[in-house]
Amino acid sequence: MRFGFPFSAFAALKQRAAYRHIVLRHAAAAPHGRAHQGGAQRFGRAVQAIAHEQLHLPFQSGNDRVLKAMNRHYTREEYLKLAHYGRQILPELVLTSDVIVGFPGETEEEFEDTISLIEDVRYDALFTFIFSPRAGTPAAKMDDPTPKEEKNRRFDRLCAVQNRISLEIHQGYVGKTVRVLCDGRDKDLLTARTEGGRLVRFAGDDSLIGQFLDVTITGCTTWSLVGELR
Repeated sequence: MRFGFPFSAFAALKQRAAYRHIVLRHAAAAPHGRAHQGGAQRFGRAVQAIAHEQLHLPFQSGNDRVLKAMNRHYTREEYLKLAHYGRQILPELVLTSDVIVGFPGETEEEFEDTISLIEDVRYDALFTFIFSPRAGTPAAKMDDPTPKEEKNRRFDRLCAVQNRISLEIHQGYVGKTVRVLCDGRDKDLLTARTEGGRLVRFAGDDSLIGQFLDVTITGCTTWSLVGELR
C-alpha cells in the first residue's frame, strides 16, 4: 500500500506492528485443502493488502536542494528518520520506494547523495525512473544541461547498487524457514509470498495452492527466494 508522507506513514507503521500478531494467529488457523482454496487465497490477499510487513515509501532524491526543486515537503534527514523508525518497530519490514535520476540541474554530487541514501536505508526493491518532462509542469521549464548519456550512466549505476543490495538481503534468508501463502505456479515451480510480499519459489503439487506453508530457503536471486517444503 502507499501512504502520504509523513504522518499517515507513521500511523500505518504503528497499525502494522499491532496487526502483525493478529495476522499470524489467523494464518495458523486458516482452512487448508482444495475445498477451501478460494477462501484461503482471498484471506491471503486481504492479509497482504492491510497487514503484511511491507511499506512503499517514495523518496525521489537523496539531496535536499533537488527535493525542494521537486516541491517535496520533507528533507533527507526527515525521510531517513522515518525509514529507520519503520525498521525499528518492524525489523523484518520490506521497504520499497520510487527514485528519479536526472532531475533538471542535478549534479554528480547531488546524485551521489541519492546513492548514499540507498546504501543507508538498504531498500528491498526500488522503482527507478529517468526524469521525463511533462508539459505544463514547472520542471519542464527548468534548464537541464545534463546529457542523456550521463543520465543513463547514473541510472545504470543506481540500478547496479540496488540490485546488489537486493541480492545481499535475499542471501541473508538462505537457511531460514519462512511462512508463506502459496498463490500459484510458474512453469515447474510453485510460487508463494511471505508476510512481507517476498516471492518464494519451490517444488510441489498444485493442491498446495491457497495454503499457508513453511518453506526452508535454499537459494536466491536478486528478485526471489528459492526453497523446499519443510
